Amino acid sequence: MLHLYLEKYKDIRNDLSRIDEIISVYNDSEYCELLSSLNLYISTTQGKKVRSTLLLFIAYGLGNCNNNHILLGAAIECIHTATLLHDDVIDQATIRRKRSTLNFIYNNKISILTGDYVFSKAFKLMADTKSIDAIHELSRITSTLAAAEIMQTEMLSNFSLSKKNYIKLISDKTASLFKISCKISAILSDANKNLIYYSSCYGENFGMAFQIMDDLIDYFGSSELTGKDIGSDFIDGKITKPLILLHDVASVEDQAYLENIMKANSRTIEDFHHILKLMNQYDIYNKTLYYIDELICKCQNIIKDLPNSEYKSALLNIPQNIKKYMENCVTL
Repeated sequence: MLHLYLEKYKDIRNDLSRIDEIISVYNDSEYCELLSSLNLYISTTQGKKVRSTLLLFIAYGLGNCNNNHILLGAAIECIHTATLLHDDVIDQATIRRKRSTLNFIYNNKISILTGDYVFSKAFKLMADTKSIDAIHELSRITSTLAAAEIMQTEMLSNFSLSKKNYIKLISDKTASLFKISCKISAILSDANKNLIYYSSCYGENFGMAFQIMDDLIDYFGSSELTGKDIGSDFIDGKITKPLILLHDVASVEDQAYLENIMKANSRTIEDFHHILKLMNQYDIYNKTLYYIDELICKCQNIIKDLPNSEYKSALLNIPQNIKKYMENCVTL
């Protein structure tokens, strides 16, 4: 997603490699053979590191990237990994990043315990920064992430709750970690209050756009290209932006069908294909892209107030770069 874009930013690539090394060292364990195997799984299934990449670009864009940025980048990636390990259990996922999930390879208990273990490593990394602001912000965000997961469980298959609370859900569950990555980066760079605020808003809008892209891929994406189980949100009863938009524009008859199928105890792949047919009929793909473009535009307008640099230019372009990646994963 970002590796080709990062080719001309050697300093960012070097720092991302340092983050990988730190995660690997912090996951090195002498306790038991199983934990060593789990650590190896974690270190070899690291994702795109979009959050820590944004953290680094903000830091360099503000002219002050230091060792604490690297430590916090590693902590944020650990938090993200831990939430995914827990999410895979909740969602009963079998594939992530084109590999079998930990709960599929072992069992739910191992996946949950490994997630807890990775969370503990994140807090050790936070403490190593000796930054009270960083510790406070990241500690708060872990509570937000857990609360959002509970909220999502309550919203399953419930259109009235989902339409009302969807933006809060994606803001808390996904955008919050992007927001805090950018905000903490600015704080650690000794930026003024305005630049901290702009960085925070950039991360939040980026994170919401990122989540809606993910929602869209769940209906229109390719499993081979994304490494994810397509249709899993629908099967699980999650009411995301594409479904909300479909419900908004569908005929009364199609709305009733949609409400009934989401209220049902279970949904099948045949149900998914029928919903996908309705989405194509009502042009939901392009309607969802409109919301993504609005959020990307907000990102670009907010970040304009950062000092001019090649890193600011990158922050302006990265949202569109990721959108293009998403579009390349789509099969219409």
